[in-house]
Amino acid sequence: PNTFNAVEITPGCLVDQVHVTSHAYARTANNAFEVTCTLKNLTNRPLAVQARTQYFDEERAHQEGPGAWQIVHLPAQGIETYKSTSFGTDLSYYHVEIMPL
Repeated sequence: PNTFNAVEITPGCLVDQVHVTSHAYARTANNAFEVTCTLKNLTNRPLAVQARTQYFDEERAHQEGPGAWQIVHLPAQGIETYKSTSFGTDLSYYHVEIMPL
């Protein structure tokens, strides 16, 4: 990816339909990397998207993922949260992809 600790909505057709209201990471109790991404549906109809995450180390070298696509169901004008947790612990960066279902 070109950006780290970021969320990429691809392809551009979703840009007018889904907005990323926030994204962040935290360490779990066992020091895994947990990414949380909050999505808002900008349309007046329910929408389903898919999301997956890749993880990178301090030197920005790829370490894990991409994981399996997870389906996120967004109610009309609603908000939903996508979460992903790494297996590894020696990670520093993430990259989330969002695509149409």
